[in-house]
Amino acid sequence: MAGALADFTAALKLNPDDYGALFNRGLTHLRRQDLPTALADFNAALALRPEDTTVRLYRGGVADDLDDSA
Repeated sequence: MAGALADFTAALKLNPDDYGALFNRGLTHLRRQDLPTALADFNAALALRPEDTTVRLYRGGVADDLDDSA
């Protein structure tokens, strides 16, 4: 997963508004159980595509998990 994170981060350095890189990096953080960082990427992706229901579902799940762990 470290390679995927590096690739998504490199893509975002070239294009900070790359929705796919943000969303997929968020998924990778989620799989690594790095919930705060996943939430940040999902929030950024949602800012680019507010109509995207998939990223809303992932963001909501992560936010809920973070609330449960507080």
